[in-house]
Amino acid sequence: MVVPVRVCPGITAASAAAASLSTSLTLRGMARKLTLVTAHARAGEVLDLDWPALANPAATLAIYMGKAAAQEISVQLIRAGLPANRPVALVENASLADERQFRTRLDLLHLAAASALGDGPAILLIGEAMRPKINCPELGLDLMSTANPAAQIGKHFDEPATRAE
Repeated sequence: MVVPVRVCPGITAASAAAASLSTSLTLRGMARKLTLVTAHARAGEVLDLDWPALANPAATLAIYMGKAAAQEISVQLIRAGLPANRPVALVENASLADERQFRTRLDLLHLAAASALGDGPAILLIGEAMRPKINCPELGLDLMSTANPAAQIGKHFDEPATRAE
């Protein structure tokens, strides 16, 4: 069956990126707010943003044109109170055939932006809604429900293996 489609210009890159990531920009109980901001300053200008307001732990922050300012974004948001391990998704060329996606943490954002992305426009999505959703009931894993997913995984790998009969 062929389903006809039509591309409609005007969809914001934040929505297109979230759709490509199969995630929502808001998440009940974790991200009740979405903030859209640009991190592009004119040549010679300082990036003057309200960092304390942007570091809302109950929000998803979508930063347009943030690749070049990734290190400053990371430093300023951590300084304003976001944890270093806050999930970040970087999406280059959102909704296009050559789209690239990469997930990282806030403290590693500048490294990911410099090494994982190419020359295309990118959006940075920062917040708990961007945490990868890993659910494996067979192993008792639900990584969305814990603040320390690595500890949950380690707990299961330290237990003796059992075979289901």
